[in-house]
This record gives sequence, C-alpha cells and structure tokens, in this order.
Amino acid sequence: AIDSPVKHGRVASTKTEVRLQGQWMKYLFAAIQHRRHNLFGMADMFTRIGQVKNRQASNFLPVDDETKRTTNVSALLEKNGFKNKGKLVAMQLGASQSVRTWELEKFVETGKRLMVHPTCQDKTEIVLTGSPDEAETAKRFVSLCDYPVINLTGQTDVLDVPVLLDRCDLLISSDTGPVHIAAARNTPVLGIYFASAYAAETGPYGENHLVVQSEDSCNPCNEPEKCDNPKCRNAIHPDAVAQIAAHMLFSGNVEKPEVSNPDMGVYRSTFLPNDTLIYYPDFSGAISERYQHGLLGRILWEPETDLNLYLDFINQYLPQLKKSPGFAQMLIDYRAELQNLTIIFAHAIQWC
Repeated sequence: AIDSPVKHGRVASTKTEVRLQGQWMKYLFAAIQHRRHNLFGMADMFTRIGQVKNRQASNFLPVDDETKRTTNVSALLEKNGFKNKGKLVAMQLGASQSVRTWELEKFVETGKRLMVHPTCQDKTEIVLTGSPDEAETAKRFVSLCDYPVINLTGQTDVLDVPVLLDRCDLLISSDTGPVHIAAARNTPVLGIYFASAYAAETGPYGENHLVVQSEDSCNPCNEPEKCDNPKCRNAIHPDAVAQIAAHMLFSGNVEKPEVSNPDMGVYRSTFLPNDTLIYYPDFSGAISERYQHGLLGRILWEPETDLNLYLDFINQYLPQLKKSPGFAQMLIDYRAELQNLTIIFAHAIQWC
C-alpha cells in the first residue's frame, strides 16, 4: 500500500474492507446505480476525485512528427479520391463494443441523405475511418452506397488518426475512441449514443459538440449484451442525423432542424464557468423529466459557491425551465428530502 497521509478514491483500509474516500468517489459509485439521473461527465468526476482543479480542455493531443504525418495523410486522401470540394465528413463505423455500434445500413442512409441535401450536395465528401479489423465493414459500406466515398479504413495507424480528423469538418460516430480523439483535436463531433453509452458521462469532451441520445426508459443500461430488443438503437433515425450534420457543417445556410421524436434527444456540450462540462438539450423545446431530475441532482451536489453559475446556465440555455411548475416542484421535493436525510444522519451520528 502507498504510505500517504491523504488518500482519496477506492481505498482498501483492511484486507476485508474497502472504503470510498471523498465525496466525489462516493458520488461516482452512487451514480453507477442511477445513471439516468447523472449529468456529471466521467472526466470531471475523476478530476475531482483526485482533487485537481477542473480546467477547460482544448486541442490537447499532440502528435510526434506531425508535419510529416500531415503530408502523408494528405497524400493518402488524394490517392483515394479526395477532390477537396469543401466539407469533409468522417464516419467511424465500428465501436469497441458491438452493442454500441449503429447499424451499417443507417450509416449508409445518413451519408446518402447528406449527399443529396440541397446545401451539402457537390460541397461535401465522406471519408471512412477505422482499424484493419473494420476493413470488411467498410467494404460492405462501399458496396451498399451509391455515392462516392473515400475509404481509409485500415490504412492509417493510431498516430495518423488525429491528423486525419484535423482535416475533417465533422466526425459522425458511435461512442468509441475516435470520438475523443476528434474532440481533443477540436474537430466537431456528432455522436450517436444508445445501449450502455450515455453522453452525459462519456460524450465528446469539448465545446459545441452534439450527441443524439436515445431517450428510451431503459437507457443507459448496464448489461446491454443481454438485450434482444434494442429499441434504443432503433429510435435513432438517419434522416434526423443527416439534418443535424448538415446544420453543423453549414450553420449559416441550414436552419436548425426541429427534432420532435420523443424517443431521441439531441444535446449540445458547453463548459460552465467552473470549467466543468455539461450537455444540455438542443434542437427541441421540450426538456425531459429525466434531464430535469439530473440537473437538480447536479446542482444540489455542487459546492454552494457554484450554485449561481447554474442560474446563469439556465437563463442562457434553458429559459423555459424558469416557467416550468414541474421543475419548481421537483426542487421543493428535493430540498425536503435533503432536510429529512440531514435529520436522519444527525440521529445516526448520535447513536454511533
């Protein structure tokens, strides 16, 4: 064991006992059982567990021999048909877990709808990224689509990926490694989250990324491999993903689409003044009850000094909550429960 005067996290105090030291470690373990109502990202939680001050992250993934790799990636793109028409969209077809992988046919359909979009057509190209293990999937994509695609799957090593994503104007992907590489290099991400993937926890870490999140009642799940009816995946439609992508690429010319599917939410990332990341509902006027519960839980867990920043956040991004009687009632109920717990805890201390 490390001989340290202060220990935080999961600490083995004896051979038979494990203690959770620090309020953020306790919150993390509690959140595992109540994921639907957690709005703290994993990166911010781990930072606070280590008692390190949060700070906004931006363009923080340097690459060795970057100039040389940039030249090589540019040559590879041109060799595989890159025409430099305007916007370059990367699609990452695979994920580390098959249950988190959006269907190939939906990626193909998303690309088709994007390529025929009045603003995007003749101004957009698509490049496929991925490891050699995903090469067969990429070949199937090419065989199914009826539009030009640059297929670089299996042709880049891990240090080429950040440089390739630098060249891209957008990455469309399920929750997997390239999402976080793109975010680290300031490339906008449109993430597709369902099954055990939950954007509030592991969404792209940076400003103004968008995620499409399943709003199914059982999402996020902790045992997705046991699910034989992935309703959460089926709720995410290519047409909506393509419309959102078009808006991200050409926001000055493409109006923000209205997403009215109750089974699918769209969330945008932003940093709060305390340098922690939060996702908030965008592209729809409705704010789900799940999100309202999560926001209240996050507000009440923060240090008292950070409460005012949430008022500013609500005023700027969620003004409709100020007029919601349901949200006000939730706050009253939460406060009452906390007061009861404080009394119970005080009595318990006396008994001990």
